[in-house]
Amino acid sequence: ELPDERHFAMAREDFRSFIEALPGMFAATIVLQVIRDPETQRSWGLQVKRIDAYSKLSSFGVRSGDVIVAIGEQQIRSHADIDMAMKQTFRDFIDIEVVRGDESIYFVIEAGAESPARKD
Repeated sequence: ELPDERHFAMAREDFRSFIEALPGMFAATIVLQVIRDPETQRSWGLQVKRIDAYSKLSSFGVRSGDVIVAIGEQQIRSHADIDMAMKQTFRDFIDIEVVRGDESIYFVIEAGAESPARKD
């Protein structure tokens, strides 16, 4: 079965602003908790305990209970992994993998075309 991919396009300028603001979003609009395998006690992701309704990630569909397991190429097992993930270069898209129940969902936020020039 193919994973669930949800694509969202943004103007390139908005995408750049989103990427720059993302670390702050994780710090200010989302409460995350390390999730551990009950048998091995190894961390396997960060569960969204609370997400503000006005958070951009909330508008894309990330919700309480989701477990963030990857951002781009970076596996997410701790809060420090989010900082590591944000050191990647996201030129045209960023993908955030979450586990919801027993399914994986990939939120893919893509940079679209440049915004048209404004006419005065």
